[in-house]
Amino acid sequence: MKTYYIVNAKGRSDYLSILNESESGFMARIYRDEDGFEETIENFMSRELFEMCLRTGYIIEVEEKKAGATA
Repeated sequence: MKTYYIVNAKGRSDYLSILNESESGFMARIYRDEDGFEETIENFMSRELFEMCLRTGYIIEVEEKKAGATA
C-alpha cells in the first residue's frame, strides 16, 4: 500500500493511501489531522485525477522505511 503526503497551505497533516487499484482508478483512504481533529475518508479517485495530482505536486509519495534501517 503506497502512501502520499497531501500538500496544503494550512499546515495540516493530510495523507492519502492507495487501498486498491483498478483500470479506471484507485480506492483511496485520506487521513486528515487539523488541530487535533482527525478524520478518515475512503473514496474512489479516477486515474486521471490521481496522475494530475502527482504531476502538479499536490501529492508526494512518502518513502517507506526499510526494516532494520536507522535514521
